[in-house]
Amino acid sequence: MQCIDPNREHPVNYENPSLEERDFHLDVTKMMVGGKFINPDSPRYVHLDLSKTDDHTGICIVHISKIVPIMKKIAGELVLEHLPFFHVDLMLRVKPPGNGKSIDYAKIRNILYLLRRKGMHYNLITYDKVEGEMGTHFEKNDINHDYLSLDKNIQPWFHLEMALRENRVGFYDYEPIKEELPFLFYDEKKKKIDHRKNKRKDMSDAFAGAIWNASQSKNLRLSGEMLVELMAFEQSVPNVTDPFKEAGVDNFYGKGMAYVEQD
Repeated sequence: MQCIDPNREHPVNYENPSLEERDFHLDVTKMMVGGKFINPDSPRYVHLDLSKTDDHTGICIVHISKIVPIMKKIAGELVLEHLPFFHVDLMLRVKPPGNGKSIDYAKIRNILYLLRRKGMHYNLITYDKVEGEMGTHFEKNDINHDYLSLDKNIQPWFHLEMALRENRVGFYDYEPIKEELPFLFYDEKKKKIDHRKNKRKDMSDAFAGAIWNASQSKNLRLSGEMLVELMAFEQSVPNVTDPFKEAGVDNFYGKGMAYVEQD
């Protein structure tokens, strides 16, 4: 995947922990540069794909690190759009502890609270189960939160697909997300994104939800440096004929998910 940054590392000492491990450790310094989070003033967006004993739980935190110019071909016309680039701060898939024990939501919140104490600001945290426990705790800690179901709302999946295709996402090499993304498909009958047999989409749900939350932000602003970069790019547009043909690919704008389940 071109979106993977080889210079970054997963900040947790387990790829798929249960959070019950005695030596579980989140190395916050791997999420920082010079003792501060990357783009420390940028608000973070989180989605939690919650589960208790059967499925895994997905946690994803992202922020918008910059605005990038993207050329698209719409109805035969080239259109320049200024779109957000999403930096993934954290991806973590949590497995059930086993022996009938449930995933401890308090430990999930503690991860978020730890990052907050270190200077991370959350603009929105969403979760896919309407449970009083989660909302009540976020409320007490003055964190903006809401319910988001990726089964009922398919738009987040289209946003994620486009961001990935346009290389507008940056994340570290994380095996669970690489295991899941290639096996997602759009189920025409159920009208939802699903996973193939014996595969998962817990981490992908969290990923798509976090990207969606950030993409819906009303706080996007272009800095002076970004404006200079965009103006320089716009001046070069007349010299471009068809960037899709030049890249040797078909225009995918407006199409749905690429994966279709075969009977």
